[in-house]
Amino acid sequence: MDQNFVYVVLKAPLDEVYRQLLSTHKTAAAVLEDCRLKGMLCLEGISRYFMVQNALKDVRGAQP
Repeated sequence: MDQNFVYVVLKAPLDEVYRQLLSTHKTAAAVLEDCRLKGMLCLEGISRYFMVQNALKDVRGAQP
């Protein structure tokens, strides 16, 4: 079991979390607020979010 994990603060920008996960070769990060676990973020979930956001930009940009 890997005991070295990545954690981020609640207000951390997703692009920074994504880069941190990639650079550390991790697939998930714990999200903390005031030293309390608030949730988890994973590379797959962040990637999906970015894909949806880009698709929405394309759709909005194509509208007259």
